[in-house]
Amino acid sequence: MKPLNNPSRRRFLSQAGIGLLAFAGLPRALQAMEGMSSMKTFPARKASANFVADVEIELYSQPATVAILPGQSTRVLRYTAKLIKGPANSLTDIPGSYLGPIMRFQTGQKIRITLINQLDEATIAHWHGLHVPAEMDGSPHYAINKGERFVYEFEMLNRASMNIYHPHPHNQTARQFYMGMAGAIIVNDAEETNLNLPSGEYEIPLVIQDKQFDADNQLHYLGHMHDKMTGFYGDRILVNGRPDFKLNVASRAYRFRVMNGSTARIYKLAWDDNTPLTVIGTDGGLLETPVHKPYVMLAPAERLDLWVDFSGRKPGSQLVLRSRPFTGALPHMAERMMGGGGQGRHGMGMGRMGGMGMHHGHDMNNTVSADDTRMGGDYPILTINVTRQVSDSPKLPATLSRYPHYSLHDVANPKQPVPLAISEGPMSMLINGRSYADNDVQAFERIPLNSMQLLEIFHSHSGGHGMMGGGMGMMMSMAHPIHLHGQYFQILSRSNENPSDDYNTVKDGFVDNGFKDTVLVMPGERIKIIKPFQDFKGLFMYHCHNLEHEDMGMMREFLVE
Repeated sequence: MKPLNNPSRRRFLSQAGIGLLAFAGLPRALQAMEGMSSMKTFPARKASANFVADVEIELYSQPATVAILPGQSTRVLRYTAKLIKGPANSLTDIPGSYLGPIMRFQTGQKIRITLINQLDEATIAHWHGLHVPAEMDGSPHYAINKGERFVYEFEMLNRASMNIYHPHPHNQTARQFYMGMAGAIIVNDAEETNLNLPSGEYEIPLVIQDKQFDADNQLHYLGHMHDKMTGFYGDRILVNGRPDFKLNVASRAYRFRVMNGSTARIYKLAWDDNTPLTVIGTDGGLLETPVHKPYVMLAPAERLDLWVDFSGRKPGSQLVLRSRPFTGALPHMAERMMGGGGQGRHGMGMGRMGGMGMHHGHDMNNTVSADDTRMGGDYPILTINVTRQVSDSPKLPATLSRYPHYSLHDVANPKQPVPLAISEGPMSMLINGRSYADNDVQAFERIPLNSMQLLEIFHSHSGGHGMMGGGMGMMMSMAHPIHLHGQYFQILSRSNENPSDDYNTVKDGFVDNGFKDTVLVMPGERIKIIKPFQDFKGLFMYHCHNLEHEDMGMMREFLVE
């Protein structure tokens, strides 16, 4: 195939050369470093004799082959688990999926999970969203080698919510996650149980991911440095590990527990018939009251709890959940390379064939199809088929939960927020002008134990310590989903310094109520959050959950002391 003559693409590579082409020319060993230092590790933890577990699980990290597409099976990395002690519903497999089993716990349970590494490389499991001691959080410091075990012991302190478990080894998080290592943790509590929300077969977890496959049905990952700078985008959408996902439902209300399990892709979820989405919960559990949205933005690692009522639909009817077009999440030059973020223009994706190959949904003449799976494109996620008529259905509660609302009166630093300045450097992604480094906690990253802190997340283009300054920084600015380990936070405010047509394509899709552990920060935005640092001392990471960016250095640590 002839290389395409794309002026927008040439201009992007030229103007961003210091960050892309210059990097690509570096020696392989230097590229592998990506500006990140080595990390000290701690010995693998063993079980405590005086810890009495209510639930005990053995969790295995292992290579496997699974059938995903027709034909040859696909090699993956995955979690499997064995229940040693506890209620039978503590582990539930997702049928036909490479994803890890769903773990279900109750608030107040004491839990022991033994991670057993059967990979040919180091790994560690992180309990994304859980409020646990630092040594139980699964940070890269605790990675274990093949054949080793790590024992986690903690009490479930979270309220009812859907959380995640996934690998977090130094520099390898994105690849292990992409290759299949992820699972859901569902926590239940008395407040939620009293609502009688849809449960059993009517409570459905939906993990949305994008993948690329080669001609032999094997997963393709990171063809070029561009895939790291922008994040890696697959050309196939999978739900619960399956392509072209279809779900048969009855004419009644369901509860959809939705997770963005992609390494970088942001989704703009909407029903194809423009029915509003009814959101009853986010990362940190139930909202106070339902929220109705025309669409919802869902960044990597964010979760949605949706009330979906098919009561008025007859058997034979169909509904499609789509990701609708939007712009502004990537630098404009990159979006033009990709074809304008799904706006119907011609262009190329950055994936296969050295990072500049054709995306699924393009023909050899580079024509965008109706279903365009590029970042910001317009494509289906899953199809709902109503197949059964039933007469009984629960009603949507007017009130879902009660929780405290944080305010500036609660924080220790109302006039001096802890800064999280995100920027895109030529060789790494940065927070506060610094890439991740071991033993590099700055003064403002030292947090008093049992304090409530005001934090401000914003894009920085002022230059310094490897940052791009001024116009170049603005040109390269992109969206970043920022995740903070430890307790959930609340969003105090979201503002945009320079609202644009791009921002108008996403601004109505943020659900900022309730509790969060990950927040999508669009270019130009400033977001103030209030986060408690309670109960546990130690190092707690915060980073971009575009996992390619995290592995490039957009990760730091708070020291709670």
